[in-house]
Amino acid sequence: MLVSCNEEETFDGKNLKASKSQFLNEDIPDGISNLVIKDITKYNRGLISEVETNCVEEEVSFDKTDSDFFLINPNGSLLWPGNLVGARSIQDGSPTSVPFYGRDRNSIEIGLDVISGTSASTSTIIPNPTPGSVRNELNRILGNYYDSGARFPAAFEVSIERVHNSSDLQFALKAGYSGSGVDVAGQLGINFSDKKTRYVVSLKQRFFTATVTPKAELIGDRGWFNNSVTPENLTNYVTDYKENISNVNMNPASYIESITYGRLFSLIYESSESAKDVSAALNFAYKGAIGSVKADVSTKYNQTLQNTTVKVKQIGGDAQPGITAGLSAVSGDLKAINTFLKEGANVSRTNPGYPISYKVNYVSNNSPFKVVSNVKYVQRDCELVSRKKVRFNPLTVSTNYWGYDHGTSGLELFGKLSVQKFNKATNSWYSIGSSINWGFSNEHVVRDFYKFDTTKNIWNRSKFIDFDVDQVNGERFRLVSVAGEADDRYVVQEDGGTAAIIYEYNAEKKEWIGYDSRNKLISVPKNNNGNSFEFLNAIDGYYGGEYDKISLKYSIYFLN
Repeated sequence: MLVSCNEEETFDGKNLKASKSQFLNEDIPDGISNLVIKDITKYNRGLISEVETNCVEEEVSFDKTDSDFFLINPNGSLLWPGNLVGARSIQDGSPTSVPFYGRDRNSIEIGLDVISGTSASTSTIIPNPTPGSVRNELNRILGNYYDSGARFPAAFEVSIERVHNSSDLQFALKAGYSGSGVDVAGQLGINFSDKKTRYVVSLKQRFFTATVTPKAELIGDRGWFNNSVTPENLTNYVTDYKENISNVNMNPASYIESITYGRLFSLIYESSESAKDVSAALNFAYKGAIGSVKADVSTKYNQTLQNTTVKVKQIGGDAQPGITAGLSAVSGDLKAINTFLKEGANVSRTNPGYPISYKVNYVSNNSPFKVVSNVKYVQRDCELVSRKKVRFNPLTVSTNYWGYDHGTSGLELFGKLSVQKFNKATNSWYSIGSSINWGFSNEHVVRDFYKFDTTKNIWNRSKFIDFDVDQVNGERFRLVSVAGEADDRYVVQEDGGTAAIIYEYNAEKKEWIGYDSRNKLISVPKNNNGNSFEFLNAIDGYYGGEYDKISLKYSIYFLN
């Protein structure tokens, strides 16, 4: 039988006593089912963060079936094998016992699922069980087990999961289901309104499992309760003997079939770095590198971990300050993490396990109680890149010698300078920022202002265009110069020319390199170091002649 948190519960039937078959397990295995991933990307370039680019968004939805349950803060009076509880209270996240103990209970058999290889007994029969008597007997069995020289394994199971919201946090903890009404994120100190990359690293040690032998009925000689308990006594706690109960109100009797003891540490890593980098660093730290890893890669992973915020929580039992503080200290240190995982935590009387998960069976047929919860979130993956601010500053315009220019002694030049970026998706260039218009009718209206074979400043070098570039391999921008001239009557000629210099980022060299037909391998300098570069701009309709072009000098450099 399954309970769904996102649809009406599948409790069906009118009366448990009248119809035992209604709670037969549907035998759906634990884990993920009905996985749906839908691409909901609305853009190719990140517009929100100045360090995000090429963002892809996917809406992920799946159903998760759990037969393991956990409590962030376990209750000793609740968690003991053979305790009777209402199934719906577990689904809601507030398990409630059916409080009839001692003389109202038939004897139960409890045990540990371990093989000691010694004479130490791992099971016992407890007459008239109470929470305290069961705990005492478990301690006695454990004491005998320790005295026999047997040992529990202490190896860690490590899982690393990215988390996006509260609904998939429970899944990432790898502890089971805690309840629809439980604020797991709040109890772990996570605020999902902050836009960060988050991963949960779960370190789980399973020491042993305490179990109880099933019984045939709820009340009777072969049941959990003896005949001193009547059906009427149970109506406030379970619905097994109620008539005409709807699916919504049904709360069948169940019992805690087993409790797994050990340790479960959850380390929540929060970072502003990319999910790809954080995932790689965590997998390297906790699961070891695949193949050889260069020293600089290891250093990068260390830096990534050092730049994360880490919250450490022990789930199950009282928090152990020494261990949690130790984990907090090593969580950003690769060597320290490796040492912690190798040494583990030895199980002993002074270092016992605590409840980390429990299983529940229906009383009616001893089948597992399971909960199906729907997990839905939006996963946004982006490349995080370094964004640089660049300044393009036009400097001078130079003329060569013209033998003839409309019968005058100089030129009436004008032009426009701009910056464009390349859009890979549309295979086209687009303008960014404002442009700079210079020359005739902008800076001056003087005829023959540009004498033959002379050099003049453009706007006294006071104009510039600032723009941002993302340092992604193959990213491109270009500087564009459109130039022309007017005749001696100030009529604009239609035979002007365009020149452009393209700059492309080379990730291997970590440089922006410029190209045009005359200037090869121009690198954008890191600062304004006095370097200048050149456009060769045709103004008489074709490019390449010796006396029909002008030279435009400019500087370009990073501001940060």
